[in-house]
Amino acid sequence: MRLLADECVYSKTIKFLKKEGHGVRTVQEEGLSGSKDREVLQHAIKNDLVLLTRDRDFQDIIKYPPSQHNGIIVMEIHPKHMDAVHRTLSKMLETHENLSRTLAIADRQKYRLVRG
Repeated sequence: MRLLADECVYSKTIKFLKKEGHGVRTVQEEGLSGSKDREVLQHAIKNDLVLLTRDRDFQDIIKYPPSQHNGIIVMEIHPKHMDAVHRTLSKMLETHENLSRTLAIADRQKYRLVRG
């Protein structure tokens, strides 16, 4: 899966996903440091990327309707539970190859999907 990691995503998470074989680009690599949420999401849409973030604002399906993007994964992650969230994230990405038009929320115990 091709992902765009928001600025708030831990570098350990990015390394984990790359090791798992996922194509991960960062907001910094894409020249979007300091960009507004909408600009980051528009870049993901334009480049057919799933946005990976810790920013809970992206859970707002009124503001960011799943039917209008390639997928958003919001991680509810704290350094203390990082490995557990990584396991949940890995399971979700293995089970769901296509997250287009989906809001996915992953925490240390489970993941939830909201389809558009």
